[in-house]
Amino acid sequence: MIRYNFEEDKVDDIIEFIYGHLSALPQRKWPQVIGNTLNPKLILVGEKRNSRQRYQDVGQPFDFGPASDFLFESLKKAKIPLSEVAILNSDNPQLCKFLKNHGSGNIITLGKAAEKVVFDIDQPHDSLPHPQYENRFKHHTSNFYKQLKKIYDRA
Repeated sequence: MIRYNFEEDKVDDIIEFIYGHLSALPQRKWPQVIGNTLNPKLILVGEKRNSRQRYQDVGQPFDFGPASDFLFESLKKAKIPLSEVAILNSDNPQLCKFLKNHGSGNIITLGKAAEKVVFDIDQPHDSLPHPQYENRFKHHTSNFYKQLKKIYDRA
């Protein structure tokens, strides 16, 4: 444990010391993928990051809002453990490499733009409508979670 005397030590020195130790930590191999990056059973490929996302530097594939709430509620309703899911976007520069390295997982594209990108890299996949569309236009009649479950169970 490292102790600091905030009255004697300069804050800039403390921050530099901490930053030096953080940069020594191993970097994540797939920084723009959230969830299981080792052996996902289900890989969800969205369209692109929201350009109005509050935390652009974090690199997460989405911002939390109605569409992501709908997606996570659907996963929960389908009883799909989040520990078996990887989520990334079709505009991710590592998409092709990630899918090739994790091809044993069932890939689901979410929306037409994501479907086109994954189709163009010749990767087998299933396609579902974008969660935003399902949430907005089919909220009360959606079978989205059933479709997720059916694809998940095939793996």
